[in-house]
Amino acid sequence: MKHTMEHLNDKDKFQKIDDEHVASLTIHSKKTPGLSRAPRRRYMPGLDGLRAIAVLAVIFYHLGFPWADGGLLGVSIFFVLSGYLITDILLAEWEARESISLKVFWLRRARRLLPALFFTLTVLFLWLLFFRPAMLASFKGDALAAILYVSNWWYIFHHLSYFQSYENPSLLTHFWSLAVEEQFYVIWPLFVLYALRHPKVRRFLFGITIVGAGLSVALMAVLYQPEADPSRIYYGTDTRAFSILIGAALAMVLPSKKLTCVLSRGTRILLEAAGTLALIIILSMLVFTNEYDGFIYQGGMFGLSVATAVVIAAAAHPSTWFGKVLGILPLRWLGIRSYGMYLWQYPIIILSLNNFDAGIPRLARFIVEMVLIIAVSALSFELVESPFRSGAVSSFFKNYIFSKSASVKWYILGIMSLSLIIAFAGIEVYAQSRIQKPMHAAAIQKKETGQSVSDIHHESVSKTRGQNITSEKHKTAAGAKAQPVSKSGTVNKRPSSTTKSAGEPNLSAVLQRQHVTAIGDSIMEDIKPYLSSRFRYITINAKEGRHIEEAPAIVSQMKNNGTLGNIVILELGTNGPVTINQMNSLIKQIGSKTQMIVTTTRVPRPWEDQVNQTMRQSAAAYPNVTLVDWYSASSGHPDYFEPDMVHLNQTGSQIFTNLLVNAAKSIAK
Repeated sequence: MKHTMEHLNDKDKFQKIDDEHVASLTIHSKKTPGLSRAPRRRYMPGLDGLRAIAVLAVIFYHLGFPWADGGLLGVSIFFVLSGYLITDILLAEWEARESISLKVFWLRRARRLLPALFFTLTVLFLWLLFFRPAMLASFKGDALAAILYVSNWWYIFHHLSYFQSYENPSLLTHFWSLAVEEQFYVIWPLFVLYALRHPKVRRFLFGITIVGAGLSVALMAVLYQPEADPSRIYYGTDTRAFSILIGAALAMVLPSKKLTCVLSRGTRILLEAAGTLALIIILSMLVFTNEYDGFIYQGGMFGLSVATAVVIAAAAHPSTWFGKVLGILPLRWLGIRSYGMYLWQYPIIILSLNNFDAGIPRLARFIVEMVLIIAVSALSFELVESPFRSGAVSSFFKNYIFSKSASVKWYILGIMSLSLIIAFAGIEVYAQSRIQKPMHAAAIQKKETGQSVSDIHHESVSKTRGQNITSEKHKTAAGAKAQPVSKSGTVNKRPSSTTKSAGEPNLSAVLQRQHVTAIGDSIMEDIKPYLSSRFRYITINAKEGRHIEEAPAIVSQMKNNGTLGNIVILELGTNGPVTINQMNSLIKQIGSKTQMIVTTTRVPRPWEDQVNQTMRQSAAAYPNVTLVDWYSASSGHPDYFEPDMVHLNQTGSQIFTNLLVNAAKSIAK
């Protein structure tokens, strides 16, 4: 998301917006050499406040707060702002000069957007080079797509989900929206200039814009499939263009120059009431919708875009208190820096997320991450963005790189960048130490006693009819060997004389008669050797990166082969959301005569709460479904996990297995 840069005079008073789109201000020093200035326009502080709301919504969504499940809609707010401001710039220049300099327009876009982008990519590359080299391979391709502003199509063609990306997440996934806007920057000025030069087309410009928005909305609705990942329509320029075009249409009927007259009392009250109602609608959608809510793809985003246009009209008018409230200093300060905040928020969250979950309270993690995001964004704004935006590249090199004052700035920039690297390194070392301490203690215990972790107590298995089942004490078989695994990820275990002695101590009589099927992802792979040692008849089908969409085909194949057990364990949700419709369909496919065990998940990603809510609802709705609440059982136990705080170590694998065995016992009795 790009951001509208504003000019400040020498007395630090806000004067007006230059010609950027979504939320940044330029310090006005002296005229840019070689670039003619666009007609000066009034600064609208309320729009910076709206940008702040949009970027905070996106950040809170990526942080995984359940009350910000609809925060991804903040991108639509940016799109409408972009369409309005850029179209307003183009129309104002045409009216003043009866021409539009595309070269100057595109140079201004590059000068405002590229410095911060290259700074972000450079710092991330260096960080990965020294601390996360395994991520470099995918980063290079993503970075090239980001530089060329084709990230959205890059992710579409590579089938990278925006919503299901736990395994090897891209640090640059959020650049998809920058690509959509840059594509708009290239295509839209060409079309507007053509239309303005041809009177027969000019008279239909507004109508063409509205029709284009309608076609985009319709395409999103048609391509939406309730049970499929919506990333294609979420990323697509064709399916997201309507938000930008709605903003453009607003600029045609209410350009900023028309918002300077004094309003009558009745008109002002009406405008403020409409703006307030529209803002309430926006905030409600940010709180009460989510990425898998079909409503947002079948008209919801369109409604939010229209509401945003109403807010812009009310906030941009100088006569309304509504604009003054949105333009209060804290929101304005954040809005000015929202471009940098958007660039940095996702990489910071991804790089720190796993480490901060190592026993660190969520509130503390949130505070640290927000401080990092704001600090890095402010640094980028002051030392990278503003120097470029204050003049052409030639004057920048002359006045900033080689001057003494600039040397100090670059020295500070280097020190602060180094400090950030050291801070992240410290977080990583701290997290590793938190993880290794309990694991080291467990290793010492095993060395001294010859036993692994045992006597685990949890009340984490609950039956659907309000019945609670408390886990018994268990002693897992130390040194249990994994069963042979096929290429498909399936483990088949059948009774034989060679397996009896190893597994018999853990096999109760009731479990010996059960045929169990376990379907899962990489977490199921973690517990595979422990789970297979506890059941005489068990089929385990596990695969890293598996999503819920793959489960119906697996169940269908097992039914056809006669290998589906009378107890089915389903462990999915690590890699993406699970909707209630998907679970209902799967439960009905398995059948009411088959007992099911479903599990909650612990994964530091935005879909964690959604998955857990779905599993709890499914267990409550079907009498043949039992819930194993792994999320609650593992709460406050970083010693159960590998350093990524998702995959299980030996201790966690044994405990998770105990919970599943207890659930199976309660079903089999």
